[in-house]
Amino acid sequence: MLIQDMRHAEADLKEELQRAEEKLKQSEMDHKNARREAANQTETNNRLKEQLKDYSHKINLYKIETEDLIK
Repeated sequence: MLIQDMRHAEADLKEELQRAEEKLKQSEMDHKNARREAANQTETNNRLKEQLKDYSHKINLYKIETEDLIK
């Protein structure tokens, strides 16, 4: 009886270990995906900042041209 209880306990522990390993793998995958997504967002933000700088520069050039035309 004791041996049978120990076998059941061992089987339960193996199942619990397997579930924990699966959770760990899923967490690692989620972490990698989050890092990749954050890196993509950072690149997008940098690209948008550059576009904003370019647009601001163009607007300033148009202002200067407009002021020259008004004169």
